[in-house]
Amino acid sequence: MEELDVIKFRVSGLLNSYKIPFYRTYHRSYLSPPKTMIIGMLCNIMRLSEKDYYEILKQDAIKISVVIEDIKGTAKDFWVYKINQSKNNGRGIIRRDKLYNPKYCIYLSILTDDLKKDIINALKCPKSIPSLGLDDELVTIYDINESQKLKKVEDAGYVNSVFINKYDKYTSKFRQTKKFTKLPISNPVNLGYQVEYKGSERKIRKAAENALVVEFLNCSVNIPEKEIYTDNEYNIVFQ
Repeated sequence: MEELDVIKFRVSGLLNSYKIPFYRTYHRSYLSPPKTMIIGMLCNIMRLSEKDYYEILKQDAIKISVVIEDIKGTAKDFWVYKINQSKNNGRGIIRRDKLYNPKYCIYLSILTDDLKKDIINALKCPKSIPSLGLDDELVTIYDINESQKLKKVEDAGYVNSVFINKYDKYTSKFRQTKKFTKLPISNPVNLGYQVEYKGSERKIRKAAENALVVEFLNCSVNIPEKEIYTDNEYNIVFQ
């Protein structure tokens, strides 16, 4: 049976928001941080450069899987910002989704041993304060397993992790009906960027690959996927 050796850890926050980039005046939030944001956090706590971040995305050097373990609730806040118009006293208002006390289990499959070693060291002793969302949306990193074994399971059927939607159909079922629940919902997501630099200055950044990500909470989802792995706690697929 095929096995993977991966990093497994958990993160939790207090109030976090992961902006879906296709809305302007209403900052809708994903239920979980997308791949680009998780890799951004990893690069931040390793103190890597912006160029390193884009190179890791380009090489697909880190594959991730995210299980949404808990969200205590949702809220909204409002931001006021200046606009170059006379109406409303030159102010605009943005409504933003917030997630209260989100908790995630994250799996990382790393391309090289050197990068894996650097990530393990940074998870255990971050060189910068870890955050997901905005810089002040701090998170706690805990339960770090630097060598989690995953087994590939044949015809597992259901998954617990967020996944990229490439299927004609899927079905879901509740796990615990008394807990806060979100049925599967798909949203557009950027999986990478096309960037151009002039010297050390970035001149261009645009989405290189878009997809639909399916997120859910307190459910399991049946999908016709052959690349499903398990650690006997969760069934997962990688992005």
